[in-house]
Amino acid sequence: MQAVSQQNKVIRRPSIQVGAQASLAVGDLAETNGAGLGAHVLGTYPVAKSTSLTGRLSYTYLFGKKYSHDYYVDPGGSGGSYSGKYDGMSDIGLTVGARQHLNDNWFAGLEGGLCFDLGGEHSETAGMGSVEVGYDIWTKLAQSIALYFGLCGDPKIQIGLRYSIRL
Repeated sequence: MQAVSQQNKVIRRPSIQVGAQASLAVGDLAETNGAGLGAHVLGTYPVAKSTSLTGRLSYTYLFGKKYSHDYYVDPGGSGGSYSGKYDGMSDIGLTVGARQHLNDNWFAGLEGGLCFDLGGEHSETAGMGSVEVGYDIWTKLAQSIALYFGLCGDPKIQIGLRYSIRL
């Protein structure tokens, strides 16, 4: 019972979390980009016993995929091939949202805001939304791990995993 009361004290005060994140590109984005690695900073401000408002700044670098294509000049005739690698892309997200603790350890969150895509020959600013489900690990070092689904712009979809340490 003591662990639960200690945990409720942690949830009920504002906090800053920092951590790493890894993601996979999904949908159209997966044609040109693969895995992504990044970091995030999350601020939480409790407004009720199990509900907090959140603000997050995140950065993910999505690695470009290799490609190769064959071509033919005329049917049955000569041809060739070409190959290369798509440029990587940096995603910077700035979001606000809410997090609800479902019990002592499990939580769910919803965020919305802006994403800034920088990469290749162009950059883009668009709306961003994400949903996450996670688990708090209560030790001397308060940690959490969360699975997230993010949507940015036209759409650029990522599914990933976040690890955070509460400062």
